[in-house]
Amino acid sequence: MYHSTTSRRPAASRRFAFKRFLVLVVQIVAILIGVTAVPAADPKSNALRKTDPLVLRLLQPHSGLVDGTELRKAIQMVAASGEDSSVPLNAWLDRKVDPDTPVSPGALGPTRYASLVKIARQANCVCYPVGNCVLIGRPTWVSMMLEKQFLERAETSSRESYSETMDVVDVHWRRLSTPMDARRAVLAAASKNGPLPPDRFEEVLLPHDLWPEAHLHRIHPDLAIQLIDGQFLDPNLSRASAGKFRFTRSYQFADVIEIVKRSANNPSVQARRVGKLVQVSAPAENHIQLCETLLTRVANTAQSMAGASQSGLDSKGDAALRTLRNDSRTFTLTVQNQPARKVLKALASQLNLECEFSPDANPQFDQRVSFEAVDQTLWELVRLIATQASLKIGARNGKLQFVADEPR
Repeated sequence: MYHSTTSRRPAASRRFAFKRFLVLVVQIVAILIGVTAVPAADPKSNALRKTDPLVLRLLQPHSGLVDGTELRKAIQMVAASGEDSSVPLNAWLDRKVDPDTPVSPGALGPTRYASLVKIARQANCVCYPVGNCVLIGRPTWVSMMLEKQFLERAETSSRESYSETMDVVDVHWRRLSTPMDARRAVLAAASKNGPLPPDRFEEVLLPHDLWPEAHLHRIHPDLAIQLIDGQFLDPNLSRASAGKFRFTRSYQFADVIEIVKRSANNPSVQARRVGKLVQVSAPAENHIQLCETLLTRVANTAQSMAGASQSGLDSKGDAALRTLRNDSRTFTLTVQNQPARKVLKALASQLNLECEFSPDANPQFDQRVSFEAVDQTLWELVRLIATQASLKIGARNGKLQFVADEPR
C-alpha cells in the first residue's frame, strides 16, 4: 500500500521509515534490559475489559436456586444464552471432573459469573475467563490451560496476532463424537472463512473418548483447538502443576491495583498501569481470585441498596426504587461510547422518574459506556451501567440518586 506514497511524497516515506527504526530500537533495548523475562501477551489483544461482550454477560444480574442438580446441567442452566443470543456464553468443563456430580450451592448470583463460581466450588473447581469462554475445572488443570494459552500466545506474538489472523467461528459436534471429530469440526468451521494458514495447526492423535454434544459460539479456532487438546494435558510436562507458572494479563477495571494490593500478600504479584490498562503479573491462582472479585461486584451495589432505608431514604425514595425494580418490561438496547449520565436519564425517563447526580461523582457520570443488552429490564440495565461507571444506586425525594461507589 505504500508504493504510491513513496513515489509522490518521499519525505513522508522517510518519516515512516524513521518511526519504524525507533520502534525497532525500543524493542531491542527492552530485550537487553530483560523486560521480557516473564512471558507476557500483548496487552491490546490480551486485556480483559469491563466493556467486553463476555464480561458484560458475566456481570449480568443473575439469581436462582440449585439443589442436587448434576454439575454439567447446573452449568448449562447458568450459561444458557436463552434469548440473549447476541452475547453467547461458552463454558468449558474439565474432562476429569465428573459431570454427573450433584451440586447444591443454594442461592445463586448476584451475577452470572458468581453463579458459575458457586457451582464450580461444589465440585472443588475454579473458574477463569479466556477469550470468549469460561474455563471450569480443577485448579491445577485451569492453571495448566492458562500456561498453554498465555505462553503460546506470547511465543507467537512476534509472528502473528491471535485475534487478527482468523475470524471467530461457530462450532458444533454431535453427541458421542470423539476428540478427533471435535478437532475436525473446528477446522471445518475455520476453513469456511478461507484457506487455513499453512502449519497453523499441528496434526495430533488424541486418545479415544466419547464426548457430549457441544456448541461453541463465536470462538477463535486457535482457542477451540486448545480447549480440545487441553483435555489431555500431561501434568508431568507442565510448570503449572508444580505451582511455578505465572503470567501477565491486562485488565481494564477502575480499581485493579487497589484490589491486588488488598488481596495479595505476595511480593511476586505485581500490578502496574499502562495507559488505560493495568498489567498484572502473578501466579494463576491470583489471577483467578482477581477475576472472582471483579466479576461478582454487583453484590456491593445490592448490599448498599439493601441498607438504603438506613441511609436517610424517605418513603418517596423507596417508592422510586420499587417502581424501577418492579417494572417487568424488557428492552433490547445497544449503546456505544455514550456518557453514563445521558443513558441513565434516558432509562429513567421510561418510568417518568427524575435522576439526581451527586457532584462528587462527576467523573463517573461523564464516563463513556458501551454495551449490548437483549431482553433486559430497566432495573438490570441501570445496574449494568452503574457497575461500568462505579456508581451506587439510591433514591431521595422521589428521585433516583446516583453517587460514587468508591473514590478513583
